[in-house]
Amino acid sequence: MASYARARISDAVTRGLHYSGAFAASRQLLRRTSAVILRYHSVCEDAGSPLSYIDPGLSVPLEAFDRQMKFLRERYAPVSLDDVVEAVVDGRPLPHLAVAVTFDDGYLDNHQYAFPVLKKYGIAGAF
Repeated sequence: MASYARARISDAVTRGLHYSGAFAASRQLLRRTSAVILRYHSVCEDAGSPLSYIDPGLSVPLEAFDRQMKFLRERYAPVSLDDVVEAVVDGRPLPHLAVAVTFDDGYLDNHQYAFPVLKKYGIAGAF
């Protein structure tokens, strides 16, 4: 009878931890070499800027990009892509909530608009 009660209590505790999100949270804490990698394509001057070289759906207006980078600086731990690679290769931990910012394709607007915002918030970018 006692073993049955223990099994039922254990099952209830396990289910409680699962449905409360505690297991998911513990997995996040245990993954010490994980990071989110954000990939951008283009940063345009404003939402109405015509972009002849890229699909408008792949471009972020400068004002929105600035807000996003401010949010990352305030709530996450921005790291460089090199930091992520080195941590994985060396097996060393990354900061909690590590995030790297990258740009695909190397459009001129990455330098004109994105780079100054990254510099403003002290965030490394991989271009």
